[in-house]
Amino acid sequence: MDLTGKAALLTGGRRMGVALAACLASAGVDVAFSYRRSRGAADQAAEAVRKKGRKGIALEADLSTPSAAATLVNQSAAALGRLDIVVHLASTYRQTPFDELSDDDWSEALDVDLTAAFRLTRAAVPHLRAAGGGRIVTISDWTAASGRPRYEGYLPYYVAYRSGGPDPLRLHHGGNSPRRRRPACSLVEPRAITCFFALRWVQPLC
Repeated sequence: MDLTGKAALLTGGRRMGVALAACLASAGVDVAFSYRRSRGAADQAAEAVRKKGRKGIALEADLSTPSAAATLVNQSAAALGRLDIVVHLASTYRQTPFDELSDDDWSEALDVDLTAAFRLTRAAVPHLRAAGGGRIVTISDWTAASGRPRYEGYLPYYVAYRSGGPDPLRLHHGGNSPRRRRPACSLVEPRAITCFFALRWVQPLC
């Protein structure tokens, strides 16, 4: 698949983000990563993209704060020259016993795992429209979505992903017809990543 000249923003440059970025770069996509604490990992991922001949940058962002998503999206579009793809991978996965769970713990987890998907979409849609269409992908968790969580101490995380919150965004951005050039939104619950399936997530770009 040739996506040469497209540009992507990946929130969270570790683990799955690194694998996805390698697939995108191999297909000709420039990639921006966001990180909150793991700058070293994000810088390494960006360098791996550059070694494939594409632009790769790392940007700091705390997606639990209301303004961070728009700032991140706008910085990415400015640095890469356009924006066609947004993949929201960032999540707060911190084990906290229920009796110790504070309001701040709850709010931070839902802000990153749930609300950030809305904020990123709201900020990205104008850029994707300007580029002629695109793809917004939110990575979910199949164990949480199944309603059968396996591990104790991750209540806010499971609530965020069990809600399917990002999925209704498809009501407003669910198509990508050539006439309307609308960004398309998807909710993905992967068990494993291969380049074939990763590139299919972002394929409908025109």
